[in-house]
Amino acid sequence: GTTTYVENMTPVTSLEEFSDSLTSATQALNDSQTETNATFAGTSLTVPTDLMSIFEEAADTYGVDVNLLTAIAKQESNFTADATSSSGAMGIMQLMPATAQGLGVSDAYDPYQNIMGGAKYISQLLSRYDGDVSLALAAYNAGSGNVAKYGGIPPFAETQNYVSKVLGYYQNGVDIPSQTSSAQASATDTEGL
Repeated sequence: GTTTYVENMTPVTSLEEFSDSLTSATQALNDSQTETNATFAGTSLTVPTDLMSIFEEAADTYGVDVNLLTAIAKQESNFTADATSSSGAMGIMQLMPATAQGLGVSDAYDPYQNIMGGAKYISQLLSRYDGDVSLALAAYNAGSGNVAKYGGIPPFAETQNYVSKVLGYYQNGVDIPSQTSSAQASATDTEGL
């Protein structure tokens, strides 16, 4: 149902109480606008409008399934905008500095630039591997050189686990946190190898 924000205001007798009451009603309005419910591939997700709208725009712009993009972001950083891996990968989609630069991303910690850059990159990899999602994900994680060197998904436990986890998120859907989180990423990334 719809919430009436006036319901969140309480009867007041002073200017201070009015200010507090108005603040409560404004917070209720802002809280309701922070999240939007969206359904993708039969999976109901509660997502912040700021991130979900970026993922949707990136999916539309680069022709990549929005569920794949959110699955990658979940595995890469758990949607943490200021994440930095031990190998230097940055932001929500964990772009390596050289990769980010090659994609035209000037601020890899900016969620919009990062998600758009990650979408462009996975789109390029999907084209390179004729739509083979597993190979594209392996290249996203370990680099195209390693995919070529090993003729498929490299025999690195990290990359094999990465591909498996992302495919699982892709098939089952992910919950995107209601707020863009900030924390150091603990995952390592071998994309640049």
